[in-house]
Amino acid sequence: RDDVLYALFRLRDKSLVDVDRASMPRFYMLQTIRDFSTAMLEPEESVPIYRRFAMHYLGLVGRQDTLLRSAHQDDAIARIYADWTNVRGALSHFMTDAEVAAPALAAFGALSNYWLRTGTLTEGATFYESVDFDRFAPSVELASALCGAAFVELNRQNYARAQPYAARARDVARIVDAPWFEIYAAIAE
Repeated sequence: RDDVLYALFRLRDKSLVDVDRASMPRFYMLQTIRDFSTAMLEPEESVPIYRRFAMHYLGLVGRQDTLLRSAHQDDAIARIYADWTNVRGALSHFMTDAEVAAPALAAFGALSNYWLRTGTLTEGATFYESVDFDRFAPSVELASALCGAAFVELNRQNYARAQPYAARARDVARIVDAPWFEIYAAIAE
């Protein structure tokens, strides 16, 4: 831990990273450095790096799911919000990496509560619209993501978009024997 902090502060001294002290200190790489570093990566180097990045931030969202449905939702929202740029990047990476599919679908299910609670429904709807849900085999994660999409559209009062998401979620939930999501989809329908 001390070695990591020492290295981060040395990078800060060299203006390669900066510190955001809004709530708890958070280090971030300056955009010019990030762009340069990305350009220097060989294609075979970038795939595992982007995959680890995506898995980390999609996992972070997945771990907030239960909290988003509890009295601790403000803490979960703050945690996701603090890393929103990285979460958005992880969701974008999901579109190009099939190995990230299950955690990404789980994140899409959890993020529906984030978008509902923060009032950023249009952003959520845009993400859901960008996903071809038909390419995924039935799974609990798929049922969760489809339920999330249905509730985001329902709260946007876009019933024509909400109904197909809810119907598909119900069908997937039946196939994978996930009664909770079957009920959730039926409520949306």
